[in-house]
Amino acid sequence: MLALRKDGDYEVSAFLVADKTLNRIISYLDDELTRSDWLRSKFTTALGVNLAGDWRTALGQKMWDLNQLALGYRYADPKQELFYQFSYVSCSTIQAYKSVQCWLYQCCEGDIPEVSKLYTFFDTVVVRHIASLMKPEESGQPVLCQSG
Repeated sequence: MLALRKDGDYEVSAFLVADKTLNRIISYLDDELTRSDWLRSKFTTALGVNLAGDWRTALGQKMWDLNQLALGYRYADPKQELFYQFSYVSCSTIQAYKSVQCWLYQCCEGDIPEVSKLYTFFDTVVVRHIASLMKPEESGQPVLCQSG
C-alpha cells in the first residue's frame, strides 16, 4: 500500500495479505501441480511438501506465518493466532502471478529473503514457472495487493 508523505515521497506500508490472495496462489499451484511433473518434483523435494492430505491449508498457514514474521520485523507486531483454511478459487495466470508478487513483497522484511526456504522457493521456482505461462502482453502488468 502506498501513502503520500508530507514531503512528497511515497511511504510503503507492509500488511498481512488477505486469505483470498493465498487462496489464489495455492489454487493456481494446485492446478499446475496436476499438469507439471517438474513443478510437482520441485515442490516435494525442495520444499518437502507432502501432496497427500491437506497440504494446501498447511502451505497457506506457512505462507501467512511468514507474512506475520515480516510484519514483526517491520513494525515489531506480536504474532497473532491466525488460522488459515484453504478454499479453492478459480485463478488466471496473471492473477496468480500478481498474487505471488504481492505476497513476496509483503514478506520482504528483515532477513527473510536470505534465510527463508519458502520465500526463496516462491521467488525463484514459482515466479519463473508462472511467468513462463503468461502471455507476452501480460508481463508488463502492475502488481496490485490487497490486505487482509
